[in-house]
Amino acid sequence: MNRINLKSRRHAAGFTLIETAIAIVIGLVIIGGVLGLVNGTFSKSDVSNEVTNVNGIFTSARALKSSAGYGAAGSDLTATLINTKEIPLNMSVVGTTVQNSWGGAVTVASTGSGFTINYAAVPTDACVGLATRIAGSGAMETTINGGTLITGSVDQATANSQCSAGAANTITWTSLN
Repeated sequence: MNRINLKSRRHAAGFTLIETAIAIVIGLVIIGGVLGLVNGTFSKSDVSNEVTNVNGIFTSARALKSSAGYGAAGSDLTATLINTKEIPLNMSVVGTTVQNSWGGAVTVASTGSGFTINYAAVPTDACVGLATRIAGSGAMETTINGGTLITGSVDQATANSQCSAGAANTITWTSLN
């Protein structure tokens, strides 16, 4: 009888190998789900930050306008914005290159009477969000991946059809004044 009680106690204490494996798998699934939620939160945060950055660059670039406009068409305004410390502080600046949250180049150039802001390497989900959230007016035009010129605000359907899969999207906003 002592042997039976001893065996019962051994089986009652601890986990078997199968139970331990199941617990590990469940733990990994939970960790994967949490990481997915965190990644989605950071992606939405990147879009919000970049909306703020684009609006900040618009404001700073408009301040460069003189009585003759923004200089000769094609003139690079990015260096001037860097030198006058008008690039938002949370954007990466390396020499004369400004980068967005996704590592893409951000350039600002004169059109003569207006200017363009060009955003490269924008992922698809961010492309749709960024294109639709930048405040549009009759004095602004948007192109996505060199597609159809859009005057004013960009709707979800248009942004979705023009933003391509992957991280190769480019959005260009043109201020007409």
